Amino acid sequence: VGTMYITRVAVYVNKFHVAAGVLVTALSVHSLFACALADPGVLQPHPKALGGRGSSKQYMPSTGDRRCSACCIIQPKGSMHCEFCRVCVSGWDHHCPW
Repeated sequence: VGTMYITRVAVYVNKFHVAAGVLVTALSVHSLFACALADPGVLQPHPKALGGRGSSKQYMPSTGDRRCSACCIIQPKGSMHCEFCRVCVSGWDHHCPW
């Protein structure tokens, strides 16, 4: 979208629009890669835990004292068990697209 704006609109307006278009496009690409390559905060389950075979329904983030029945760990504050990925995620914030 940014490249289309720069090549089809901004070049006919003025140099400021071209520079702003390049800057915004570069920042958007940087943000995309920063989010895509960042660690999602997956917590390591206990070695003897059921892990993927266990089922743990959780509707609210942990307050710091909840024990996940599937991963057999005490969840830190703000973490949740993802029922689709079957792992506990620290700092739960739209972890996966499902």
